Amino acid sequence: MLGRPFRLAYNAAGGRARLGCPRSDDPSGFVGPWGPGWRQDLRGGTEGVARIMTLDATSEVVVMSGRFYDDYTNGSGLGPNSGPVLGYPTSPPKQVGAALVVRLTGGEAGPGLMVSDPTGRMRWLRGPFARRWLELGGPDGPLGRPVSDYHDAPDGQGELQEFEHDYLRVSPDADTAMVGSGRAVVAQTGSPVVRKLWAELEQDLRRFSAGSLEQIRHRPPSRAASAGVQAWDVFISHASEDKETVAKPLADALRARGVTVWLDRTELRIGDSLRAKIDLGLANSRFGVVVFSPSFFAKGWPRYELDGLVMREVSGEQTLLPLWHKITKAELMARSPSLADKIARSTEEFSIEDIADEIAAVVLPGADPED
Repeated sequence: MLGRPFRLAYNAAGGRARLGCPRSDDPSGFVGPWGPGWRQDLRGGTEGVARIMTLDATSEVVVMSGRFYDDYTNGSGLGPNSGPVLGYPTSPPKQVGAALVVRLTGGEAGPGLMVSDPTGRMRWLRGPFARRWLELGGPDGPLGRPVSDYHDAPDGQGELQEFEHDYLRVSPDADTAMVGSGRAVVAQTGSPVVRKLWAELEQDLRRFSAGSLEQIRHRPPSRAASAGVQAWDVFISHASEDKETVAKPLADALRARGVTVWLDRTELRIGDSLRAKIDLGLANSRFGVVVFSPSFFAKGWPRYELDGLVMREVSGEQTLLPLWHKITKAELMARSPSLADKIARSTEEFSIEDIADEIAAVVLPGADPED
């Protein structure tokens, strides 16, 4: 059944004739949580498949259908679970100069835009590309409209995104987009709509980059232990090379703060099935701490654990708490952009005790890292 705000948006967008009906054969047919936001899928109208979505109760409810829906769910290459990564549209596509533009917010990859190319296809502009594009005047500036999605640079040095008249490059050690050709271009005043979009995006980017683990305290996953099975607060996924330096000290520090921890060293017994035990730990832990390191990405079991944790976070069952160890954001971005842009802590910047304090403050209701 459609909630009132969703029903109002549904009726305003053409109702059953255009959007069809909620999908009764799938949970997505009901208004429900999806990442940090809410969505409902519909089908059977003249638009084929449609989606109604919003980030929260204070945000606009947006109807996605037709090419907008197709490019959002498929053009990004992420399939139907793109929302938690790309973010949530703040409005339907709006005409800005020669292009249609939608601002995205609340996604794991950070704030960004979807902008139509000369053929009408909506292209995703990740944060730094979107910021620079707007600074240069948007679709009517020296770059023009996008003609590609962003991708790895051929020389392996960062990422590129092509536009009608030039391209932008983001280097591996910076999160600022520069005009790739090197020709002199200056920021333009742009239209009032472009200036407003830039201001909103800048506000989102500042909030995103200044984020802390406190931001997810309000949304702890609801978990219940299976009958007769222990439930843990935290599952620590790590490579064996990082056990003694990171995983075990962190587990000990968390336990000292009253957090229950699943760590294979203490939970596995002779004769246990490794895969069955990992599945048990995943299924019965409310939060997943992942120690990202060069060793982690070289292992099979940690990647199996990560796949399970990501699936549970996308479905709203579990929250990821990333920890970087001997790895930079650029290195992690090369392996997984969505993971690199999640709020994280680095062992080079924070001590194990400080990290344990923050995790405990998130995991345990009422905990205060200053106590």
